[in-house]
Amino acid sequence: MDVNGDAYAFADQTDLVNVVDNLVENAVRYCPPGTEVSVTTRVADGCGVLIVSDTGPGIPAADREHIFERFYRGSNGKQLHAGTGLGLAIVAEIVTRWGGRVQLLDGPGTRIEVKLPAPPTDS
Repeated sequence: MDVNGDAYAFADQTDLVNVVDNLVENAVRYCPPGTEVSVTTRVADGCGVLIVSDTGPGIPAADREHIFERFYRGSNGKQLHAGTGLGLAIVAEIVTRWGGRVQLLDGPGTRIEVKLPAPPTDS
């Protein structure tokens, strides 16, 4: 894990564990053996930022706009493993609930960025 400074987010700890677990599990499940998976954190624009990336084949262009929809299973996912198509929809729901944003970044591989507001500061 690469941590570039402390990154704090205003969210429930259990929800954050679910987000990280879903993103890392997807990266491991849908990539061939030997693929590198990395988790990085940083602070940007007053937000805690988490990026889970892998060096796998990436997500086909036809699937990219749908990956956060409930029950959507991309063409790679359907071929490789059984699943429900809920993992990334759950990530999107949790992140949105806490006022954040999740997005698929350009490759190589698959790169998913989660931005969550930093906790309020005492004034």
